[in-house]
Amino acid sequence: MYSTSPPLTGKKRENKFMIVRRLPQIAGIILIVVALLSALCAGTAPRHKTYSAPPPMTIDTIKQYAATIETEKGNLVVELFASV
Repeated sequence: MYSTSPPLTGKKRENKFMIVRRLPQIAGIILIVVALLSALCAGTAPRHKTYSAPPPMTIDTIKQYAATIETEKGNLVVELFASV
């Protein structure tokens, strides 16, 4: 395939050559940045929390609760028993 752009001369040629010559240095910097970012983002596994007692009951057993499940075939209304 032939290029239709004019050949690089003068400053353009020097700039392109300088970039090509510095590619190993640029690649090294990119690798260091990626390594640092991956180390920072890796972190540690979350710890499992333990509790001495269950949380207090926050459901009012006198009230009535219901949940509506929406599906493509229609809605389902489910009664939730607070006293169980």
